[in-house]
Amino acid sequence: TNMYGMLSLTTSLSACNKRQIEDSLGSSTAWPYTGWTQYQCFEAFAKAMLRAALSEWNDDATAAADEYGPVGAWTILGDIWDFDSLLQGLASFNEDLSGWDTSSVTKMGISWVTGMFFRASAFNKPLSFDTTSVNSMLGMFRDADSFDQPLTFDTSSVAYLAFMFYSADAFNR
Repeated sequence: TNMYGMLSLTTSLSACNKRQIEDSLGSSTAWPYTGWTQYQCFEAFAKAMLRAALSEWNDDATAAADEYGPVGAWTILGDIWDFDSLLQGLASFNEDLSGWDTSSVTKMGISWVTGMFFRASAFNKPLSFDTTSVNSMLGMFRDADSFDQPLTFDTSSVAYLAFMFYSADAFNR
């Protein structure tokens, strides 16, 4: 298979898309491009940075995808251990987050009115997170009115599950 020039002069191809293409095709002996492993999708190293990108996605998903790449491909760095209020009030957000590395997260809700998905009224995607370090999911899905998906969570370290699905009207799992 000759792939030479396949992506030449694709100036609007985002760094994230280049990386995903490299990850997909880079092992082929026909792949003519080198150096694409330098490209990354969005890397969040602070909660405020992650929250701002999610808010932008909520407001204009197309523009945010151009800027940051697909949400599921974002890298969540180990310094972000508190996901409390992360998607709070993002009424239009409904993207798959299962690709995130959440192994360092300890809090997904610390108050019955500030959980991770509190009032994220459109969110309804299955979740498969590494929650082995999480100790609090208090109010996590409170008022997440559309959420009714399977959860793949290890809750053995979680001490606080109070109000986790409080007023999550669609939840029936």
